[in-house]
Amino acid sequence: MSRSNSASSTVRVSLTRRLPGASSRFSSVLFTGRGAYRPGGPSRRFPERPRRLRARRPRSGRLCTYADLEAARSGQAPRRSARPARQRPGAHHGGAAGCPAGHRGQGAAGQRVQLAAIPGAVRERCGGGRPGRTPPRARRPHGQAARQGRRPGALSAPRRSTHRDLPSRPRRRHHRRPMTSTSLRHRFPGVSDGWARFDAPAGTQMVDVSIEATSAWMQSTSLACSGGWFEASQATGDLVGRARDTVGRLFHADPAGVVFGPNMTTLTFAVSRAVSATLRPGDRVIGTRLDHEANVSPWRYACQAAGADHVLAPFDPTTGTLPPEHVIELIDERTRWVTLPGASNLLGTAPDLRPIIDAAHAVGARVYVDAVALAPHQRIDIAALGCDALVTSPYKWYGPHSGLVWIDPDLMEELPAFKVRPAPDHGPGRFETGMPNFEAIAGVEAAARFLLEEDMDRVAAYEMAVFEPLLSGLQSIRGVTVYGPRGLDGRTPTAAFRIDGVEPADVARAMAADRIAVWDGHNYAVEVVESLGLTDRGGVVRAGLARYLDPDDVQRLLRVVERLAAWS
Repeated sequence: MSRSNSASSTVRVSLTRRLPGASSRFSSVLFTGRGAYRPGGPSRRFPERPRRLRARRPRSGRLCTYADLEAARSGQAPRRSARPARQRPGAHHGGAAGCPAGHRGQGAAGQRVQLAAIPGAVRERCGGGRPGRTPPRARRPHGQAARQGRRPGALSAPRRSTHRDLPSRPRRRHHRRPMTSTSLRHRFPGVSDGWARFDAPAGTQMVDVSIEATSAWMQSTSLACSGGWFEASQATGDLVGRARDTVGRLFHADPAGVVFGPNMTTLTFAVSRAVSATLRPGDRVIGTRLDHEANVSPWRYACQAAGADHVLAPFDPTTGTLPPEHVIELIDERTRWVTLPGASNLLGTAPDLRPIIDAAHAVGARVYVDAVALAPHQRIDIAALGCDALVTSPYKWYGPHSGLVWIDPDLMEELPAFKVRPAPDHGPGRFETGMPNFEAIAGVEAAARFLLEEDMDRVAAYEMAVFEPLLSGLQSIRGVTVYGPRGLDGRTPTAAFRIDGVEPADVARAMAADRIAVWDGHNYAVEVVESLGLTDRGGVVRAGLARYLDPDDVQRLLRVVERLAAWS
């Protein structure tokens, strides 16, 4: 290296050699394949030389040649000798391309070539046995056929040694618990990392069949928009049709009313906007304060645009329940729509909806149900429930991030759809603005089939058996306040709580440090938190169960709560 004596102290570095202790002005991107030249600081050291690959012992009795190495570099198959070469015990495996017979171990200059001495060479298992041993081909028992399926000239595939070796150190794995007889943890790859995922009310982990269906569709030859005459386009249309049928069977509803979309919120805004065009000043839309905000704001905007009234029925903040009479007493002849929660996403309350729906229909009003928090835990029968529209999010019941809404087909034809002119004038396509996410629809269909195959009564029994120790455990810890229903009836396995003297955000942070996932704040249940008087106090901590959680997860969470409560 040479240094100039100019004022700028320019440093010139030779890329071929350097003096001991000399610094470099170049970063590691100098080497081929690592990016463009980039100057470094004067204290930067020369980058390490690219790591050489070790020579691997050939396995099939044939020696590697330079031609083999060049073929390996270019991705071509190496030349294969007519017969295996004999080798001396302890001899190195090497050879030169074009050497006459008997000189396979000699290089181009008559010297023996060692693979480890070839800088940067790409080394593959090109054949040959261990040094000093009879080639494996010779050891094959008489009459045993050679391995089939290998194309002529192909590189030998790596295989496990037949010799007894010392036991290797076991590979480090994530903490995994054994499956219980009713646990489906093994069906959910997302919980294989040892975390206790109590964040299910915000979104569950995808079940294996949904992951596989989504991936398979993306890797198939059917990626195309629907509506065309060619095969891939028609396959896409068939996929959407199958998904509508499966979702219709899952919710016991007419498949012609199934509309796919990006999420529940977007679909509710689309439906409420269509409803807004039918409202008149003085009309009334009734909701509840137990609802998720996605079932409140869209209707509020719709009423504002039409000059209609938007009224929210209160729930009982002491018990966390929604008595049906709180809603029924607000229904009158002016009521056009009633929007209801299938279950509270924050408190877990699952109100009795049938009396409210009957009262709404008695005055000619329609009913829109948000079943996002209910669908993972109970079988929903739309025909028995009698609602006019029901919305849900498949990513809350083990599918991909997406949404779907069922609208009574007759009502769907009455509602004006805000769409582009070429879009369908009839059917679900009127509300599916833009091209749907077909790979997500494939995952939704698989998740719906998964739930259809599940005995939902058994699922509910298992979840409540796991949830009961969580609920009772939280209620028994001094300094912990639990919000919502006190018992297991009329609820889903979701708990909301606070620890005296500890902010909900700090509780969630402490949980995360112990690899436990929970949510804090209002969780978009803005009206619920306001009714509880917790808006300015950070809301609550929410922990919800899903099919892949078990009693061990519950005990982990309770231990953290006990520690925080004792500390406060």
